[in-house]
Amino acid sequence: MKLLIAFMLVMFIMSSPYLRIIIFNLPFVLFYLPLDIFKYFRYKKWRNLATGKIWCYCSPKFGGGKTLSGTEYIESLFNTYNDRIVWDFSRRKFVTQKVRVVSNVAFNNIPFEDLKSLSQICNAAKECKILDEQNNTLTCSVFFIDEASSELNSRSFKDNLNPLVMKDIVTCRHNHISVILTSQDFKLIDALMRTVTSRVIYVFKTWRLCVHYFYDPKELENAGSYRLIRPVGKGGFFVRDKNYNAYDTLANVAKLNKKIEDGDILTEEEILNNLGNNNTDTSAILSPSRKLRRSWKKSMKK
Repeated sequence: MKLLIAFMLVMFIMSSPYLRIIIFNLPFVLFYLPLDIFKYFRYKKWRNLATGKIWCYCSPKFGGGKTLSGTEYIESLFNTYNDRIVWDFSRRKFVTQKVRVVSNVAFNNIPFEDLKSLSQICNAAKECKILDEQNNTLTCSVFFIDEASSELNSRSFKDNLNPLVMKDIVTCRHNHISVILTSQDFKLIDALMRTVTSRVIYVFKTWRLCVHYFYDPKELENAGSYRLIRPVGKGGFFVRDKNYNAYDTLANVAKLNKKIEDGDILTEEEILNNLGNNNTDTSAILSPSRKLRRSWKKSMKK
């Protein structure tokens, strides 16, 4: 019996890489665990805004709450983390954290800068570093591109989606930058942006109940539709009047209309080329939905 229990314990340990790492490095675990806990409270790490996020909010229907969700999330970041005293690990001292919002949607309750081109992402790291040295601050920039599927079809945006910008987007965590997008559907986003997106959030709104389903972008790319894969997480919020009044979406619509009138929008052929082939491969899906599993079973019976 003891041998059986020992065998099962060994098999359990071998089946989990986390347990193997802990057991084979137990002295280091015992040394670093209390040290990291001490640092967490000593440097008040919960006050630091986590950056490096490239998220895309989508909704299968118009007025489904994608812009509402994006603005609610960004406003909550500003209200929670702006003007907090945080530890700057690069300068080894406490500084004042500043949340800088750059958006093509007009926020009514928080300060923001107008987003005119993607080159502002490149400039953000340099400009903020200089200002932080002068003002003893740590600036975290949040870029919000509403209706990104349309905005990235604008020449003023698309002409700036070059390797330099992509490098800054990919390494945005090191520059304390996050990029939040919204689109009617994930596959309508520019192919380059889809490859670097870290989370896709589909929004479903009924009355004031705004529900979020989180998807892995690589799985979504293989499936071609959110209906064919299981979400990796769920969330949401209750919409209050202050959320509706937090932004002015009509201002963004007016800017898009002006771009169309000025001929700033790419041609249909250029837009289709930027979307890529959108080839799907359902055989590569690791978390199929019930609908897809039923489809696979039917195809196997034929």
